[in-house]
Amino acid sequence: GVEVELVEGVGPVVERPIERAADVERLRVSEPDEWAAPILEAVRIVRAELDPERALVGFCGGPFTVAGYLVEGRPSRDYPTAKAFMYGEPEAWHRLMSKLAEMAIRYLNAQVEAGAQVVQLFDSWVGGLGPAEYEAYVQPHVARIFDGVTAPSIHFGTGASALRGQMAAAGGDVIGVDHRVSLAAAWDVIGRD
Repeated sequence: GVEVELVEGVGPVVERPIERAADVERLRVSEPDEWAAPILEAVRIVRAELDPERALVGFCGGPFTVAGYLVEGRPSRDYPTAKAFMYGEPEAWHRLMSKLAEMAIRYLNAQVEAGAQVVQLFDSWVGGLGPAEYEAYVQPHVARIFDGVTAPSIHFGTGASALRGQMAAAGGDVIGVDHRVSLAAAWDVIGRD
């Protein structure tokens, strides 16, 4: 129920950004075959053509990143409008995150059914949050996604070195780290389990 245009040099641009609780309520949770049929067919084709010993990784945008696009209306470096919505309308924020979590579960599992053997939750902009913000506003929804996924999973956030412990607690079989995380910091998370 959201019109999105991929604008070259900008990224996803949402026609009508979410501004209030009523906008969240208008969002519908739909089945991936309604909007992602070409992607699921591509997964089937790639799986059929790929050597059996090679894994096919499916992926999905993480809930904070998707919420950021929906509320900001476009990519942002700091997501001030999304954070203001998160703090100013916490019930609506959690309702939005709940809907996005359900969509992510359905989409990732549809990719698994189509042939993906591993899935990655890719939260590009979650590194803009601090640990307390992540725990309060994002972590419960991410944990729900990982609880609902039917395949091995990777949890990845860009620039999220400060969140590595919270991300590990949220779930995923593997925690992906980007180049901004030191090997010592990554080992700290891996070594605990």
